[in-house]
Amino acid sequence: QSPNDMPTYLAGIVLLCVMFYEMQLGLKEAPFVWLLGVLTNRHGREKLSMLLYWGTAVPAGVLGISALARRIESVTVVRKLYHILAVLLFAPALFLEGEVATELRKLLALALGVALCGLICVESFRLGQLDPIGSLAGTF
Repeated sequence: QSPNDMPTYLAGIVLLCVMFYEMQLGLKEAPFVWLLGVLTNRHGREKLSMLLYWGTAVPAGVLGISALARRIESVTVVRKLYHILAVLLFAPALFLEGEVATELRKLLALALGVALCGLICVESFRLGQLDPIGSLAGTF
């Protein structure tokens, strides 16, 4: 690492702080406190099961598609597989009805915000060519 990497790291930290602050403004309380409240109030079991579904489907899907990508030469096919994964992640929360569906959609919005923050950070590391994340993201 060189001293020139420091501005990029600082920009990433500032971006994370700004996103956390924005989440706090939107939720009107700390995101972790809000999440704990959401999981412990009514329909907590359904929301926890959806979080577990997302938490297992994302790594399993990414690892599975990455393994397939080594065998498939078409970048378009690999991209479409990621689109299918996204649909499989969003569909359960979108097709539910009632009070639990409204609460799950709020949880989905928070999850999308966290995912967007992560993607922006990874992309910043890739563009700044900062190791180890920048080199890993650059090869993908």
